[in-house]
Amino acid sequence: MSRVLLLLGLMVPPYANCAEQGKGVSGQIDHIVIAWLKHTGNDSARRQFVEVTKSLADLPGVLAHDVGVVLPSQRAVVDSSFDVAAVIRFRDRASLMAYLRHPRHKKAVEYVLKPLLDKLLVHDVYLK
Repeated sequence: MSRVLLLLGLMVPPYANCAEQGKGVSGQIDHIVIAWLKHTGNDSARRQFVEVTKSLADLPGVLAHDVGVVLPSQRAVVDSSFDVAAVIRFRDRASLMAYLRHPRHKKAVEYVLKPLLDKLLVHDVYLK
């Protein structure tokens, strides 16, 4: 559980200082959430992750929202060890940060997602 809490705490992007210092980093952002369930392959937990994540698609600032399950692969370059993932597109960094602070997001993470997860990995990517 502490590993999940640590990873959830790291959801503030590492480029935050760069953007705040006016280094010219701007544009739309993809918030990519990759999750490993406590019970790998559990269909009920997968469905629960997908449904609660979909329920956040209408939050302010969300431009696009996709969520799904892993596509297994034998290709060496592909990591298919996770269970579920979401890709959420935002207009800008301010929209992402507002989403992360939104009460519905916080409640979903705390009461539904955290109990399901063994590990969570987040990538925030500026799109050009």
